[in-house]
Amino acid sequence: MRSDASRRAWLCAALSVLLISYAPAGLCDTAPVFVRAWGSTGSGDGQFLSPVRIAVDAAGNVFVIDHDNCRIQKFSSSGEFLTKWGSCGDEFFHNATGIAVGRDGNVYVADIGVAGAILKFDGRGSVLARWSIGNRGARFVSVDDQGYVYLASGFPPWLEQYAPNGQLVAAWGLLGNDDAMVHDIAIGSGDMLYISKPFDRSYVYPIEVRNSDGVYLFGFGLHGLEAGMLDNPTGLGSDELDNIFVTDPSAGRIVEFDSQGQYLTQWGKLGSGDGEFSYCSDVAVGPGGNIYVSDLYTNRILQFQAKAVITLVVSWGSVKATYR
Repeated sequence: MRSDASRRAWLCAALSVLLISYAPAGLCDTAPVFVRAWGSTGSGDGQFLSPVRIAVDAAGNVFVIDHDNCRIQKFSSSGEFLTKWGSCGDEFFHNATGIAVGRDGNVYVADIGVAGAILKFDGRGSVLARWSIGNRGARFVSVDDQGYVYLASGFPPWLEQYAPNGQLVAAWGLLGNDDAMVHDIAIGSGDMLYISKPFDRSYVYPIEVRNSDGVYLFGFGLHGLEAGMLDNPTGLGSDELDNIFVTDPSAGRIVEFDSQGQYLTQWGKLGSGDGEFSYCSDVAVGPGGNIYVSDLYTNRILQFQAKAVITLVVSWGSVKATYR
């Protein structure tokens, strides 16, 4: 059976032969296009001091951990500032490292300061719950459609599952050395867990895939700077088609894979201009193909738009190409 990547390549080859000059320019260039950027350095509304992590809700609202300002900022899908909560020294944030939004719109923040906690807020910033989880290293959080919360961390690398009420359900060790640190976790359909880790001397794949019971399924990603490779993967995001987006900040790019780890495309380069990244720390995908990237050193959020998916239907004696 063909992978998504090989099917896409075959479709593009077929279109180039069948449609010849009638195919729109760039039809098979699947890299998302830059839309806008917002943010600057500072402590005002819409400004950032180290926007380390980002999440998007079902309505397209964007939530950003503004780390050194010790707060969460919320924006519309087009970057309009909506609200904020938290401040340095308050009861909430001491060292927030992970953020996720559930199907119900509730926001989960992992904070490793003081005793360590998962903080649960509604979409306006009112606190709903606080679960103490101890201080066991950097943490990254995700939530599935049933409201189960997954917490990934190191050292050594491990994964924990919490029920919607905050009760610990299960814990699993991850592959890699004891000094390997998890960088992020994303959830695809069927509650498939995608976990990013740095490369280590044991040559474990940097993207580890498990099911919701913690069973290891497979890994992917080769070390390098060439197309389809990963140099130092950090943030993860997934779209409605289960494509996986990986930030590779040392290379200044986002690398996209299908759900089975087959390379699809990549975009970006090191820099501070439109579509460029100084340090792309995290990525999140919202409705309508909107992709958001937090750029740590320029203190801004970059928005991209996924290109239309090509669907080619071939029957005996006829060819039909559609675009959506």
